[in-house]
Amino acid sequence: MKKGFIITIIPSESNGKVRSVFISPFLIKFLLFTFFSIFILNSVLLYHFFNFEIDKNKLNFLIKENETLSKKIEIMKIKNDSLTSKIEKLVDRINKLRSYAGLEPFEEDLLKMGIGGELLPREEKKVLEERIDYMLNLASEFEKKINEMENYVENKKKELEHTPSISPVGSGWIVSGYGYRRDPFTGKVKLHEGVDISSNYQSPVQATANGRVVFAGWKEGYGLTVEIDHGNGFKTKYAHNSRILVQVGQSVKRGEIIALMGSTGRATGVHVHYEVQLFNKPINPLNYIIPDHLYFD
Repeated sequence: MKKGFIITIIPSESNGKVRSVFISPFLIKFLLFTFFSIFILNSVLLYHFFNFEIDKNKLNFLIKENETLSKKIEIMKIKNDSLTSKIEKLVDRINKLRSYAGLEPFEEDLLKMGIGGELLPREEKKVLEERIDYMLNLASEFEKKINEMENYVENKKKELEHTPSISPVGSGWIVSGYGYRRDPFTGKVKLHEGVDISSNYQSPVQATANGRVVFAGWKEGYGLTVEIDHGNGFKTKYAHNSRILVQVGQSVKRGEIIALMGSTGRATGVHVHYEVQLFNKPINPLNYIIPDHLYFD
């Protein structure tokens, strides 16, 4: 006798035939195998489908993230270029100040921190961040240097502005120099403490540096005289004038007209007697008449 199952099918109608179906064990195994195969196949398909959706979402996220990163990199590149340009201007400004101060210029290699080579977006972003941080620190350091140099230059400028550096007469000729000579009135040899510069009567006499008028009036032997204290150990004297145009306590600038040339006092002709003193000791004024293209203004 064959192994298996017999299924009897009874029809609902009265005239129908009763049928019997034999189901063998093989058929049962085949049906079970087919069912489980379909189930497994569906499970695999569902797994790959959901994984594909996850990968697709992840891919979309990465694409968007990459676009955002690219935009950030572009913005950072613009900031980097702008910052580099500003620092180059700062370096140029510093070097001009250092040149004036007689110092060596800064090495421009400080600015060379290149990116170089092909980089992935994240690597490029990191390098740009590092470079921008470096440039910001550099800019801060340069600002300190500029402040130091500007203070130095400003102090130097004030010092030079208060140091005699031009002729007291715009156009004239020296008729008597600094040093020992025979006094034209007494015949004795004595130190001539200044220089005598002659020009036309009532030619303008100008201050040779910034300062404050400490004397303006008649002085024995010198006639109408102006004396200026320049505040850094220097004093200047302008004598034999025909007219004085300033008063005691007045501040004057280099090149400002302070008197008109004359021959008052003990003078043999029209001229200005010009003296320069450093800490109350007379020095040769010709050492403090600097050519126009050399003195700082």
